[in-house]
Amino acid sequence: AEKKKREAEEKRETIAASDEKRKGVAEGIRTAIVGFFQEGRNKHSKGEIVISHRWTITNAGITIQKIGEGAAWTKLHWEGNHFYNLIFSSEVSESDRCIVGFNQVCSDITSTAPWVTKHSWGDHRKMNGRKKTYIGSNKAWSSDYGWGNSEFYIWCNTNVIVGFMQVHTNKTSTATEIVGRRWGINRDGKGIHKRIIGTGYAWHPKYHWGYSTRYLFIKEK
Repeated sequence: AEKKKREAEEKRETIAASDEKRKGVAEGIRTAIVGFFQEGRNKHSKGEIVISHRWTITNAGITIQKIGEGAAWTKLHWEGNHFYNLIFSSEVSESDRCIVGFNQVCSDITSTAPWVTKHSWGDHRKMNGRKKTYIGSNKAWSSDYGWGNSEFYIWCNTNVIVGFMQVHTNKTSTATEIVGRRWGINRDGKGIHKRIIGTGYAWHPKYHWGYSTRYLFIKEK
């Protein structure tokens, strides 16, 4: 009887520890990003939508938020216009998310013309540990310049979004990838996960208008 009592107590402790661990992970995921997907169409933003680079942590209670658009490749449309979308937990208010604001600015193809805003949403104030941070560049269309260069920025909690990296290759994605701009932590492990947030045509001094992939490093627990 004493042995059974001890085993039952150990089982309860194990379950409690497991529940606490799941709760901690859930809290981390709740305030972070829970997914991403990229929508590709033709250059005129028409035709069949092709979904790529989709990843999700959960499909329950989600809110989709667009984080820009740019030129990228699909087998169906070749080079076309793509839309980048982050997925957040709808259980968290907009002000409590790890990303509270976004801005995409565009210039001409040489990046010498004045930058103009293409997409913008959210809170752009630097407060409560939130900062404006760069999350890459991509060829994009604007009504001011046609197809030109663009840059992406987010206003985020840098205790959750802990790093960024953009890697580049040639236009056919056959050359060795090299790292372009990056900041913060750029490695997986200890609760930090490397998450893709888009691919497309981007400028690099070595490959010129080659292909690139952008990543965020997110602390999910």
